[in-house]
Amino acid sequence: MDKGVPVEEAAEKQLLNVALMPFIYKWVAAMPDVHWGIGATVGSVIPQRARSSPQRLAWILVAA
Repeated sequence: MDKGVPVEEAAEKQLLNVALMPFIYKWVAAMPDVHWGIGATVGSVIPQRARSSPQRLAWILVAA
């Protein structure tokens, strides 16, 4: 990332993978404490075009 707080490389990769998914609405946001997590990046905001169950989202992120 170019500006802001440092982000772990693994967390940045997770955020980029999520941002490219077709059901994401516009962009993914990251809070200052963002870090890699199992299933989803901790400290991220993931807006979606339509509802999706959290279990399905977690499975998609782990499989990515």
